[in-house]
Amino acid sequence: MLKKYGLIIGLALIVAVLFSWNVKTALAAGINLSDIDNHWARLEITEMYSSGILQGYPEGVFLPGNEVTRLEVVAMLLRVMGLENQAKNMENAVVDYAVPKVNWGRGYLLVGVQQGMLDKDYLVQLRPAEAASRAEVAVLLYHALKLEDTSSKLTFEDTDDIPLDYQSCVAAVVNRGIMQGMPGNVFKPNEAVNRGQMAAMLSRVLALNYGDSGILSKRFSGVCTYIGRADQSSWLITLNESIDRLTTPECEVFLDGRATTLSAIEVGHHISMVAGNDGLIVFVSSSTTGDDPNQVAITTTGTTYKGKFESIREISNSSWLTLAAADGATVTRQISTDMTVDDFGVDRPLSTLIRGDYLQISVNEDRVLSIKKIEADTIKGVVVSVRTNGFTVRQDSGSDYELGVSANVQVVKGGATTTYDDVRIDNRVQVAALEDKALRIDIIGTPSVQGIIKELTTTSPAVITIREDNGSSRDYVVLSDVEVYQKGSRLRLTDLREGDQVNLELNNNNRVIYIELVDSDNGVDKLTGEIWDIITTGTYRITIRNDERDYIDYIVDSEVEVRRNGAYISFNRLSIGDRVKMELNSRERVDYIEVVTGSTEIESGFIYDLALGSSPQLFLERSNGGTDRYYIRDDATFRSGNGSLRLKDLVIGSEVEVTLEDGDVKKIDVLDDRNIIVKGRVTNVNTNNNRITIRQLSGNEFVYDLTDSAVVRDEIGRSISLRDVREGWDVSLNLSGGRVSRVTQY
Repeated sequence: MLKKYGLIIGLALIVAVLFSWNVKTALAAGINLSDIDNHWARLEITEMYSSGILQGYPEGVFLPGNEVTRLEVVAMLLRVMGLENQAKNMENAVVDYAVPKVNWGRGYLLVGVQQGMLDKDYLVQLRPAEAASRAEVAVLLYHALKLEDTSSKLTFEDTDDIPLDYQSCVAAVVNRGIMQGMPGNVFKPNEAVNRGQMAAMLSRVLALNYGDSGILSKRFSGVCTYIGRADQSSWLITLNESIDRLTTPECEVFLDGRATTLSAIEVGHHISMVAGNDGLIVFVSSSTTGDDPNQVAITTTGTTYKGKFESIREISNSSWLTLAAADGATVTRQISTDMTVDDFGVDRPLSTLIRGDYLQISVNEDRVLSIKKIEADTIKGVVVSVRTNGFTVRQDSGSDYELGVSANVQVVKGGATTTYDDVRIDNRVQVAALEDKALRIDIIGTPSVQGIIKELTTTSPAVITIREDNGSSRDYVVLSDVEVYQKGSRLRLTDLREGDQVNLELNNNNRVIYIELVDSDNGVDKLTGEIWDIITTGTYRITIRNDERDYIDYIVDSEVEVRRNGAYISFNRLSIGDRVKMELNSRERVDYIEVVTGSTEIESGFIYDLALGSSPQLFLERSNGGTDRYYIRDDATFRSGNGSLRLKDLVIGSEVEVTLEDGDVKKIDVLDDRNIIVKGRVTNVNTNNNRITIRQLSGNEFVYDLTDSAVVRDEIGRSISLRDVREGWDVSLNLSGGRVSRVTQY
């Protein structure tokens, strides 16, 4: 029995011969499977066999008609998703739910639960060795590939025979072409699935770029632009004029679905290839019609791709359009030269396309049906983290935007093309993205100047004079399109005042392109504080103790403007202990003073950083994405539930309610520190007790126990075990009830 959400399915593992990853053994013997020559899925079986994903039996047969058990299906899918080692490591894991007794494959059941393919509450009721039905396989595919529900409705004559909870899963799998209906427009949900059918499904899964990155990296697709002998035993094949690969002597070759030899392949054929572990091609499937043998046909009107336009080229007397798709694939399809481009509502000829245009193309079989120009999403901000397969930009609004990196990503710095390796934390970037994948990254500056505005001229050309912390001053030209922000709110250049504390970001010509006003008090940290001393005769003077506990003396202009509660008062009415905000004129004298009355307010959000030491500070991210920094008073209290905490007990990532008094933290109530995501650096891994210790940016260390079903992944998304985690790794931990359910390196 299966259930859509929390799949209730019993599955037993495939035999070892089916899952041996031994490509060299398979290649040494050649295909030589005596029972697939006339089988309808010969191409797919050969592809899976040649690439080492599936194996035959010692007698030289594949037995394509043999039914697969439920667990064999789970094991196949977990393997394709790169989770086989994790399943093997889980074989003897202790879990808090009942597991059916099996001779082997227990770990696959447990990982199946972790991945949402199986429902742990019903796992013990399953019959692992029974044959998997078509409906059950559809639901397993749905969960393993993490597909989304489709709006398409099932129109099979026997739709009513498909359990209601399964129907959206079946629709999603059918809509993507992974499974198909049977003759007579029926699905036959209760019919058992055999080995030949599973080989075909796995081939389609990989063709749609689902699966482990290691497996997908060995697959190539495109138009053949060169083929010829490299030596007596190998051939060289070039796809799209950019992908060059040598074949093995035993390379299996198909042309239009029929087995053949490499001598039958010609320039202009559309080819999909699979490489073995040594990088040599072991399988080639080619089409004379230009139909991409590696592209699964969708059963609706066509397949849609979004990406950057690369070129239109003539190959074998036909025109071919190449698109660098957002998912990293290079899509090349035949196109009619009289086709027009929908340029935001206006039809234009193909000749108007420029390399780098963002397009959406609709494809049916080998041909482009339509071309439409689209706008890429524009994300602008500062890079706050960089990973191998993606990065995070903190936008000017204060919210973080996580982006993947397309294999075709273009990176530009100072007008020159560079590589993704040049993207650094603190770079200011403008990103063009489709489907949350960065296609172009412009590095437009880095935050390089911090200080107080000494002077500001807003007429063209605008010039800003900054007094840095070391006391030196320097002038900078401000670009006319400069962006000015304070805590996510857009300001005008004229909103800035002398005395404001700012961060400047410069372009490669040292021109100011971005100004961040540091805080809501116009950034003048050194001009806000308590009056410590005051001289009201002769030359006016004032000494304040600011929020950084520094004592600073200022000369006060004789014409100083002083306000309290909106009313003007004289300078001599100020008192020691008054909290004030001040501004300086161009002569570095105080010309404006405002008395700040005491106030209490409540803020809620998440701790995103803590700075400890003599002047501890709390960095709070509010629910709307904005951020604030607050000083923590010496007498501040900290609580969680009914218990008291110490400052070093606060976990970065905790949800908190903060009581502020006169802008400083008086009290922190921890609302949740047990069901959150926390980040830190690994300082200890205890595999015996299934425990991990991290040190956060604050310097505080925390020890967490892992759940028995915890998922552990490295920085490129591969599943690993706790014993693979190393001290010094930066990780994020997903907590559930105070225990770690997921560890991710970043």
